[in-house]
Amino acid sequence: MTCEDILHFKNTIDSLLKFIVIPYAAVTLVSCQAQESNSTSALSTTPSSSSNTSMRWNASRLPLRVSVASDFDLTEKDSSNHNLMQQMQSNWNDADSGRTYFNVSSEFTTTNKEYSALEDYLDSEIGIYRSSGWFSFIGDGVLAITSFLAEDRGSYREMLHGDIILNDKVFFFTNDTTDNSSAYDLPSVMIHELGHLLGLKHTTSSTTPSVMQPSLGRHDVQRSLQAYDSLAITELYDASFALTASNGALAITAGDEPRYIQGYMELRADGSCRHYENGLLIDVHYTKVK
Repeated sequence: MTCEDILHFKNTIDSLLKFIVIPYAAVTLVSCQAQESNSTSALSTTPSSSSNTSMRWNASRLPLRVSVASDFDLTEKDSSNHNLMQQMQSNWNDADSGRTYFNVSSEFTTTNKEYSALEDYLDSEIGIYRSSGWFSFIGDGVLAITSFLAEDRGSYREMLHGDIILNDKVFFFTNDTTDNSSAYDLPSVMIHELGHLLGLKHTTSSTTPSVMQPSLGRHDVQRSLQAYDSLAITELYDASFALTASNGALAITAGDEPRYIQGYMELRADGSCRHYENGLLIDVHYTKVK
C-alpha cells in the first residue's frame, strides 16, 4: 500500500480501519498551566525499545508542502517576502545543504479545520491549524501537537502524513517578541513543531541548546536553529536504514501487509513527556518547566 493509497481519498478510511489501526502521534510543547490526567495506562519509566526508533519522510516526498490556516496572521514578511511560518520552514531548509525539507516557493493556505478526533485530519493536505475546542483525550494543558501517520519499515518508521494543531482553547499566541502578556511566541512554537513534522524527537539533554528542547517558557523566543538541530536533522536523513528488525521491531518480508503505528508523545505542564504507541505508554521522561 503506497502513501497515495492512504491519503488520496478521505472516504477510504472506514475500509482501512477494518484491517489496520489508523496511527497517529502527537508531539507537544510544554505549557505553564495545569494539565489534566487523561490516561488510564500505568506509568512506567522503563522505555520501550520502539521509543528510540527513528522516523522520517521518504526522500521522494520532500520538500513538504505545508498549508497554513487562513486564521493565522501572516502579514509580517521578511526581505524575501516570506511570512513567519515560511521563515521557520526556511530555517530547517538552511540547516542541511543537501536537502530542501519545505516548499516555501509560495504561500499555501487552507481553511481552518477543527475536528474532535485526530483521524479526521487524515487527508491529502499537511496543515497547520488552530483548535478552539481542543481534544478531551489530550487535555487542556497541552500547548500544541503535531499528529502524524507512520508505517513500520522495520528499522525505522516512514512518515506518511502530519498536521500541526495549536491549542487556542486555553492559550494565546503572538508574533511580537516584545509582548509581555501571557501569550506564547508563535514562531518559536512553530520551529519546534516543524522539527517534529520532519521526524525529530525531543532532545534528552537539558543542557544542549536546541529548539527541540521539550519545554518552552511563555516569554521564550527561539526562532533560530542551534548547531545540535542542524546536525540532528542532517544525520536523520543521511542515515541508511535497512528493512530488517531493529530496536525490537518485527522483520519485514516481501508480501507482508503494511503495519501502521498508532501513538503520540505528550508534554504536560509538570514537564513529564509521555510517549504512547497503540494506546500503550512506552516511555516517560521529565524536564524542568521554566
